[in-house]
Amino acid sequence: MELGEIIDQADEFVAFHEEQSGERLDYTPASLVALDAMLTALFDRRVDPADAGDLVIGAAAYLGEVIRRMLGGSWHDGDGVAEVINPRLQVGSVSLWPVESVMRCIADGPEESLTQYYATLTTLVAPTQADTRYTAVRASA
Repeated sequence: MELGEIIDQADEFVAFHEEQSGERLDYTPASLVALDAMLTALFDRRVDPADAGDLVIGAAAYLGEVIRRMLGGSWHDGDGVAEVINPRLQVGSVSLWPVESVMRCIADGPEESLTQYYATLTTLVAPTQADTRYTAVRASA
């Protein structure tokens, strides 16, 4: 999966979330609280993560983009299970699979908080300068 495709998936998720909640996600770590709330609501309704495919992919793209923009890193093709897209985000020496993190959050609820996941990640990798390619590409379009 190409960087542009992942950014597009994340942007589509932002639009979806705003339509559903009226709240705009801004690609900051603080916005992960709203993502946690959305996924916890799915947990509370006992939604099977496998039945929420597009939402899982969009939420994972968003989570990964928050991480990549704040801590650096790059996307790589990851393990695919059947037809599920599972790109890997490499941040320094740490490999992350945001799809799996989102699925765990839906399946296990608040104990798999993405806000806490991000906080833990920041202790494992040193933040780098935010990726400005996104802004430059979008501004020139």
